[in-house]
Amino acid sequence: MPVQGSPAVTVLAQLVSSNPAQFTKRELFRMLRRAEFPAIGDLDSALALLEEHG
Repeated sequence: MPVQGSPAVTVLAQLVSSNPAQFTKRELFRMLRRAEFPAIGDLDSALALLEEHG
């Protein structure tokens, strides 16, 4: 289960606040802070966790 402050929660919060109908991984990466996600590959585990939880 994701915990507050985890990368998955950060990604989910961004998606909820921006509410895109659809998005690419690159578009999501551009929405997020570099301090938390320095490289696009850093999104992989967070996206996998969110996808796993629907």
